[in-house]
Amino acid sequence: MFNAITDIFEPNEKVDPLFGVVKFHRTFIIVGAGFWRGKVNFTPLGKLVEISITAGKSGILETQRNFYGQIEQRYADIIDRTHKILYETLRQYMPTWFSEYTLEEILEDCELDSIYIPDFREANAEWSLSFMYVPHKQSYSIYFDEWKPIYGKYDD
Repeated sequence: MFNAITDIFEPNEKVDPLFGVVKFHRTFIIVGAGFWRGKVNFTPLGKLVEISITAGKSGILETQRNFYGQIEQRYADIIDRTHKILYETLRQYMPTWFSEYTLEEILEDCELDSIYIPDFREANAEWSLSFMYVPHKQSYSIYFDEWKPIYGKYDD
């Protein structure tokens, strides 16, 4: 009980050595459980993207920072393997609209919007990249098992 009360008054922002200012968001009412969210300069694109990282109140783990570094290093390969599943996901959720366009035409209007990094200590942890289809202002996430894209979904 005392921890829940002190948890309310503790600062929920930190300056992470890699991600900069991140804010803690509690998951349900479990003391200490949650995720950190912020914006990071994603080097391969030279733009800010949102970052969400599952971690306790104590902060982001070094393994998660290292994983983010791997995403940046491998982004060209990752995005090449992501195109087809992103296209299929867009067509699944909006078949009438997207049936008229080619993969290239649709992907031209998609931008990386956010990156989600889980706590890899959990079983079957999946990470994701979310893309904004700019004309509709809709986001679609592609989920990965290690470096392989496995499925996509509409972020409502």
